[in-house]
Amino acid sequence: MYNSSAQQLQSVIAAHYPKADEPGGIAFTAFRGQAEFSPFGRAELNKKTVIGAETAFRMASVSKQFTAMATYLLIKKGALHFDTPIRKILPELPEATASITIDQLLQHTSGIWDYEAVIPEGLQHQLSDTDVLQLLVPIDSVYFPAGSTFRYSNTGYCLLAVIVERVSKTDYATFVSTHIFEPTGLKQAQIYTSECIIPNRAYGYHPTATGFLFADQSNTSATKGDGGVYISAQEYTRWMNSNNPLWDKAFWETVIRHKVPLRDGIYYSMGLFVKMDKKDKIQAVFHSGESTGFHNAVLFQPQEQRTVCLFTNRDDLIINEAYDEILKIYQAKPLNTEEPLFQWLSKVYANEWR
Repeated sequence: MYNSSAQQLQSVIAAHYPKADEPGGIAFTAFRGQAEFSPFGRAELNKKTVIGAETAFRMASVSKQFTAMATYLLIKKGALHFDTPIRKILPELPEATASITIDQLLQHTSGIWDYEAVIPEGLQHQLSDTDVLQLLVPIDSVYFPAGSTFRYSNTGYCLLAVIVERVSKTDYATFVSTHIFEPTGLKQAQIYTSECIIPNRAYGYHPTATGFLFADQSNTSATKGDGGVYISAQEYTRWMNSNNPLWDKAFWETVIRHKVPLRDGIYYSMGLFVKMDKKDKIQAVFHSGESTGFHNAVLFQPQEQRTVCLFTNRDDLIINEAYDEILKIYQAKPLNTEEPLFQWLSKVYANEWR
C-alpha cells in the first residue's frame, strides 16, 4: 500500500513539474518512521544543482511553528507567561498596544499593524525583526481590540523573535539552534542571517514569460520570527515526528487550550493551523509558506504519525493543484470544500478568507 502511494506521489509530481531543468522542489511523506522523497528540478539553475532530500529550502511562514516553540519553551521555563503584556518586554511600543499579550501574538488576535503596510517607500536594505519593532513605535493605534478577532500577522511573529531575544538574553538564531534544532537532531537547519552560509541550499526563482528569474531575496527576507528557517525535507521529517521530544503531551494540550476558531473545525494555535474532530482531538496540523522564490506546504497527522509535504524553490501557483492531489493520495486534506488548501491559506494570510 505504501509503495503504491509513493508511485502515485511521483506521478503527481511528473504531471505538474515535468521539466527537470527548471527550479523544482521535493514532495515527501513519512509514515511511522518510513520516509519517501520525490525530488525534482534544480536547486540552482546556473550550476544545474539537482535537488535532493538534503537540499535546504526557505520555509517562509512554515517557520512560525519554530518561533511559537521558542516562545513556548520560555513559557514552560517560567521566564514568560501567555498573559504577559508585550509592553512589559517591549516598552517602546505605543500605548495602543498596552492590552496585547504574548498569547495574542502567538494566535494572531493582537490587532497589531501589518509592518509591510508601513515600510518606507524606496527602502533599500533588508529589515530585521528589531526594524519591524521600530516601524511600530510611532503608530499609536491597532486594527481592533486585542483578543476580539483573528487577523493573520507576520508582525506578531517578528515581535515574538525580539521577545525571545530579550527574555533569554540570547540572539534569536542562537536560541533556536541551541534549544530546538540541536535537541531534536537537526544538524543542518538554520535561521537565515545575512552573514550565514547555508550548505546545500535551494535558491528561489520567479516564473516569467521568458523563463525563470532569480528571485531569492526581498527587503522582508531577513526577518527571522515570521519566516527565517531553512531546512531540508530530510530534517523536516525528523522535526514533524511523534518522537520529537518537544512535541510532548503538554505542548499538544497547550495547542488545544489556546486554539482560535476559523472555520469548519479548523483553528489556529501555536504557529499551526489545526484540524480537530468533534471530540476535540487533533486530526492534523498544517501550514504553508510563501516568500520571494519559495512556496511550501506541510501537514502532519499526529494520530497516524504521517507527514505530507511539498517544498518548492519557485513561487508559481502550480502548488495549488499539485499539493491538493498529493493530500488526496493520503486522504489528508483538512478542508471540507474543493478549494485548494494552499489557495485558502493564501487568503488567510491576506486576510481575505472570510
